[in-house]
Amino acid sequence: MNTQTTETRLPVATGLILAGGKGTRMAMQDKGLLKLAGKTLVEIKVASLASQVNDIIISANRNLETYNTLKYPVVVDESNNYSGPLAGIAAAWKICQTDWLITCPCDTPLLCDDYAQRILQTTLNNNAQVGVAYDGERAQNTFLAMHRSTLPSLTTALAQQNYAVFKWLAVTNHVRVDFSNEQDMFINFNTTEELNHYASKLS
Repeated sequence: MNTQTTETRLPVATGLILAGGKGTRMAMQDKGLLKLAGKTLVEIKVASLASQVNDIIISANRNLETYNTLKYPVVVDESNNYSGPLAGIAAAWKICQTDWLITCPCDTPLLCDDYAQRILQTTLNNNAQVGVAYDGERAQNTFLAMHRSTLPSLTTALAQQNYAVFKWLAVTNHVRVDFSNEQDMFINFNTTEELNHYASKLS
């Protein structure tokens, strides 16, 4: 990633694309492999994130052969009960080679060009362990920058079956990072109808 800023040189970071969901509202489809403008959502996210980070990891729990064709490491949740983003993050830390991990979901195709730099810079400026994107109204809890030192609390939360990201954040030294000027970055698709409607506006 481009780590030179006007304030300081940022540490290298690994990007984590979260594609391990069950797709309940998508008729159990694998959301990362749904297509938009001829490309899968995970391919679109890889293309937008790769230039911003040192490496990429993909969290997935099915169709692993397809995800492996993207030539990036793929991690699977330790349990097979689709425990949510925290489980995917915990799996990623097992192979992550950097001290910082920057996450984003697979089903939000419009990632801004400076997402990684902004969320990491603000997290560091506030001496926080975690930065969470804020859209002007609420926290976007799958858009995170986090330090390796958060792993013990993450492991504890999973062991206690506390899978909600907002509950974990409540006991973690975190800061909200303002992305209210990037509303399009948080457009996602929870139903096939939403995806088709968005695709129709692009055609």
